[in-house]
This record gives sequence, C-alpha cells and structure tokens, in this order.
Amino acid sequence: MATPSPKVMTAALAQHWEVIERLCAHAREVATFELDEIERVIARALPARSPSDHANVLQDLVSRGLVQRLPRSDRRRIHPDVLTYVQRLTRERDLGLSGVIAARIEGIRAATAALQEATDASDRPRMVAAARQLWQQFDDIGTQLDQDRHAIMEVAERAKAMDPSLPLAVRYRHVLDAFDQYVDPMVSMMDSGPGGIFHEHLQAAGDALDLAVRRLVTTHGYLVTETRILRDAAYQARELRRLGREVMHQCTSTLLPLRNEIREHSTLAAAVGTVLGLVRKRGARRVLTNDYLPFAARERYHKVSAGPEVLDIMAAARNFQPATVDCPEEDTTETHTPLDVIDLDDLREQLAEDGGTDDLLAWIASKKPHWQDATVLTAFHALARSDKGPPAEPAAALEWLDLKAIRVGHHPIPADVAAEEPDL
Repeated sequence: MATPSPKVMTAALAQHWEVIERLCAHAREVATFELDEIERVIARALPARSPSDHANVLQDLVSRGLVQRLPRSDRRRIHPDVLTYVQRLTRERDLGLSGVIAARIEGIRAATAALQEATDASDRPRMVAAARQLWQQFDDIGTQLDQDRHAIMEVAERAKAMDPSLPLAVRYRHVLDAFDQYVDPMVSMMDSGPGGIFHEHLQAAGDALDLAVRRLVTTHGYLVTETRILRDAAYQARELRRLGREVMHQCTSTLLPLRNEIREHSTLAAAVGTVLGLVRKRGARRVLTNDYLPFAARERYHKVSAGPEVLDIMAAARNFQPATVDCPEEDTTETHTPLDVIDLDDLREQLAEDGGTDDLLAWIASKKPHWQDATVLTAFHALARSDKGPPAEPAAALEWLDLKAIRVGHHPIPADVAAEEPDL
C-alpha cells in the first residue's frame, strides 16, 4: 500500500476537517467502515451538500490516502497516522497503559546513566545526545499523561451519563478497570517512597543535567546551543514531575468517589441489607441463629490493651503529689510617697533673700532636698519660663547635676531671668 505524500494528506485534512473529525470520533467504537457508513458520516457533517458532492468527498478522501482500503477486503479504515494526529488534537484518545510510561521511565534511567558517563569523560557530543534523548522521553511522557488525564475525565463523564436504572457494576465497569489498571499502578509509580521510580529517576535526570551544564561551561566554555539543550532538558524534567503530581491528583479525585460508590453497594452490603430486611419482617429470633451469617462472619478477634505510654501516664497520675507552695504573708507596713507641694511665691521670696543665683536648678535642689526629681524639674521650668522681662540666656558650658534618682545635663540659667509664675 503506497504511502501518500505528507503535504497532500495535510492539505486534504484541512479541506475535509469536519468529515475527518467525525470519522475519527466514530473510529473509537468501530475500527473499520463500510462505504455506506462513511457516506452517512459525510452526509451528517455536510448536510447542505448534495449526494453527488458526498460521493466526491469520499472519492477525494480515498485518493488522497486519508481513508484506506483494507487488504483482501472491501472495508475501509482511516490512515493510522491521521487517526492518531486527529485524536491527539481533539483529545479523543483512549486511556493509555501504565506499562508504557514505566518503559519510558526505564529509558530515562538508561539515558541518565549515559549522560553521567559522558559528563565524567567531558565528552560534549555524547552529553548533548543524551540530553536530546532525555528531552524526547520527557516530551513523550508529558504528552501521554495529558492525553490520559482527558481520557480519565471522559471515562467518568460516560459513567455518570449512563442510565441510572442500570446496575452500578455495569455503569462503572470502565471506572473500575481504569482505576485498577491505570490509576492505582501510576500512583504507586509516582509515590515518593522507595517504590516511586517516577520521581526518583526524574530527580536523578535533573541533577545529572545540572551537573552536565556546569561541566560543559567549565571545560568547553559557554556554548550557547549545547548549554541551552541541557538546560531546557533539566527544566522539562522538573516540569514533568509537577505535571505527574497534578495529573494523578486530578485522576484520583475524579475516579475515587465513583469507586467508593461501587464499594458501598458491594456483595457484603447487599447481604447485610438482605439480612436486615428479613429481621424487620420475621424478627431477630427467627432470622439470627447460631450459624454464621452469610458474608458477614469474621474469625479474627482483636484484643485491646494499653500501650507503654499509657501505662507511664497512668503511673505518673497515680503517684502525683501536688507541690507545696508557701503563700507570702500580708505586708502590714504601708509606705506612702509624700506629695510635694510647690509654692512658687515662697520660692521667689527665698530667691530674693539669697540675692539670686547663677544656677537656678541647683539652687532649687539644694533648697528643697526632700522634693522628688520630677517636682524639682517642674518648679525649675515654672520659674525659668517667663513672658515678661528679658529672655532666658543659658550658660554656654554644659554642667551635670545629680538629683536623687537621675542625673541632669543642663546649661545653668541665672536667677535674674526668673519671672512671675506662668500659667500652668
């Protein structure tokens, strides 16, 4: 059978896309077609055209190689490459096999080992070839994971769209098959434990690619093309790990509720429901005998015992003695801080009797030694501030004065600048 030109097939695919799309979707149920079946599909895809136009479209599909005749038969099939291409674009492919991904992961392991050997030998061509091989494996796995995710979604949608009157085992048969044959093995493969070969080999491949980039730059200088290939492959490895986690989470969250629904209606649940119905109708004494109940017998017995941690806690609680705390006695001696009364007029009279002073703050502290520091400072500011008379002119030299609890650094103010009490 002669293979048509890719250019001719591409042009025919673009011209007859509506017909090919319907045929590829129908090919998931029927692998081969009779001529009248293809004509009916063409008529549904092109309802506005005449029957002669439909026949011309069929003839064009056959002549351009999109539809092929089976050997020694009158039946037709869609070209396998066209079928794969269209199903990938329309996301109508069936669920793949977990074994295929496992085989590709084994290919990643082999390519990683080759890359490590080339890196140790600083063999630049082998390093680039191993990186290209890893990139191809990453791309194939990512494409299959994306297709499998859409296939899982379609399996769940078809199961939910079936007649609710059908038994669950019939409605969800494909769900159980998809979970047991694909999701469960893939979850085990992508586990982060010792058996999870997916993340283990992808991590090893990413580390090997990073090491190859550093070795390439160190030994051969910065080669733009080769370095870009290695770095792109390393990025693809990390992106594939993220995509694998995302796909498995989405597939599991989609199929697991349906699988649990089937398990809730299992044989055991049906047997228990039957026994309960008989008990309601006939009574427990007539239905429940000494014999084992059907599908409900359990010969395993569990013994509950306290663990060593519980025993230690109980022993500590049993021997617990509260600690003796001596409460302080009440202190009957009350200490009251005396209140300082500021009489500014009296201070002015004493200042006049002393004939003034060169340091007003030191004078107040010496005259009132029993005052608190805050009181001394308050009286000083009250006497020093004045709206009448000449403005205060502090001394140029800084002096320090030790009060009761604090030490004050200030420029002394002469007593002759003190004026009347300001409004407080």
